Amino acid sequence: MDDYITEKSRKENSLTQVVIVTDAQHKQQVQRGIDDGIIIGDAVNQARHWVDMPPSDLTPQHVAEKAQEVAQRNNLKCTIFHEQEIIKMGMGGLAGVSRGSDIDCALIILEYKAPSSNAPYSAKASSFAKATVDTSADRPTLCFVGKGITFDSGGLSLKPAESMETMKEDMSGAAAVICAIDALAQLKPDVNIVVIAPTSENLPSGHATKPGDIVKFYNGKTAEIKNTDAEGRLILADALSYAVKHYKPDAMVDLATLTGACAYALGPVYSGLFSEHSELIEKLHAAADVSGDRLWQMPMGDDYKKAITSTVADICNIGSKQIRAGGTTAAHFLQNFVDDTVWAHIDIAGTAFDVPNISYFRPGGTGVGVRLLVALAMNWNK
Repeated sequence: MDDYITEKSRKENSLTQVVIVTDAQHKQQVQRGIDDGIIIGDAVNQARHWVDMPPSDLTPQHVAEKAQEVAQRNNLKCTIFHEQEIIKMGMGGLAGVSRGSDIDCALIILEYKAPSSNAPYSAKASSFAKATVDTSADRPTLCFVGKGITFDSGGLSLKPAESMETMKEDMSGAAAVICAIDALAQLKPDVNIVVIAPTSENLPSGHATKPGDIVKFYNGKTAEIKNTDAEGRLILADALSYAVKHYKPDAMVDLATLTGACAYALGPVYSGLFSEHSELIEKLHAAADVSGDRLWQMPMGDDYKKAITSTVADICNIGSKQIRAGGTTAAHFLQNFVDDTVWAHIDIAGTAFDVPNISYFRPGGTGVGVRLLVALAMNWNK
């Protein structure tokens, strides 16, 4: 991103023309591939641009405005809850993380409905027209949830200065899901899609959530806060609970720059996949193969669940030091908020920003997850 560079000589060169040569018999297929590729590429680049923006220029409220723009140009339903509404709704995780910031948090919801089909001629319809029937209710519903911490200082559990330098990228999950539905609204898959992005800043102040506090989430569960830098799971908990209650999705996937543990385990090569639903795992691996957003399945199981037990609340927001496995214990924290919904958590902490040795990833945001979710939705019924 060179928006903030004023010297023309330092501006990036832009590609103006690409010539593709193909046999005439393949022209239609090639053209369709080009058209789809442009849509997906634009969505990925949009996500990268948002991630690269300074956190003062991309606050939770700015993300909400960008989501509204996506909704308007694609005719999507858009619902945005602001901080006072979030507090009244009982979303203690999202509201609690936001307490240290002067800027209100937001819960962003975008909805895409599968296209209606043309039914056979109806006796009640004009003989010159077919009756159009809304069949979206019969289509499966996929829900994509993305973590949207627009800047993460760690809160009162303050990060070291060098660990804070890139924390504008902590909203990469929200960027991915919003930009994915932007592309999918144009590609028109035969599934319904709901996108939910909880957005907040995590900052220290006299009002900030403290270690030792207990928060109550949208589904009624409580969590002890031992480390305010484990905030992403708190805002995702409310978003996941809301999705389960109001949309009852056939499958749900969340994306989040959630844990340094996963970044250390897999580096910048693979995103961590956490799930106990085999069919969804298979679909995600297939989407990863098609999209290039690679996944590596990480373990989950009852032995890890003990790590997030709290003596004063239902669960604790960090895992036991004895069990370690921070990526897995974070996933099990989130699992408390999905009920029996088919669900997967994807930890993109290592793959969302500054990925080295790949030519098309310039320094900064990668847009990871956009292509993955597009491929998942477009191939869901296959």
